[in-house]
Amino acid sequence: MQITSNNNRTSTTAQDADVRMRALRVWKAQNGITWVEMGKYMRGVTGRPVTGNAVQKALQGSRMPVGNHTALRDAYPNLPAELLPTPLDVPPGPKPKKNHQAG
Repeated sequence: MQITSNNNRTSTTAQDADVRMRALRVWKAQNGITWVEMGKYMRGVTGRPVTGNAVQKALQGSRMPVGNHTALRDAYPNLPAELLPTPLDVPPGPKPKKNHQAG
């Protein structure tokens, strides 16, 4: 019995994020930048700078707050935008349920 891989993937976001993170690590090494240094420009929920671990987690995601995206682009003008997640502000907390009308 031969096992074949499933090439019917509908989403490659995890794979894309891995490729993006590898390229970002190369850029960081070439420019002598650390995660902690990048965190000085980003702001967490409380408005304080974020830790190096939080920076990595934020940059691994598919989106990040617009303010943090802009701050990183302003702090590092040579940082290619395609190495960062999509800038998108998403309100925290549970998402509202869709209204179902009784009929």
